[in-house]
Amino acid sequence: MLSVLISIPSLILIWLLVYECFITDDNDKKEFSELFMLDSPIVRIFYTVVVVSVIVWVLSFIFPLGAVVKTLDLVENFVAIMWLIKALFAGNVKIWIDIIKFKFTNKM
Repeated sequence: MLSVLISIPSLILIWLLVYECFITDDNDKKEFSELFMLDSPIVRIFYTVVVVSVIVWVLSFIFPLGAVVKTLDLVENFVAIMWLIKALFAGNVKIWIDIIKFKFTNKM
């Protein structure tokens, strides 16, 4: 249960990075990036760790790299938690919660 809770920021950050790739309007992409702090150094580190993790995961089918994969998973989760803490102190998490509240209370 604890590992699921710890991995939630990582899953959110991966979803945000993928979603950002599909935004076509430059202004929307810039606003999205600023709102979720996707241009911060922490996110660049996270992106690098995810890419390395995927490469190691693919290589683990050939070579015994299970320990490296698990270590990179821990690093991913740690960096994502650091991103969430940084966003919390910057005040962005409150904005995210307000956006979610607005989406659920605003009926179409």
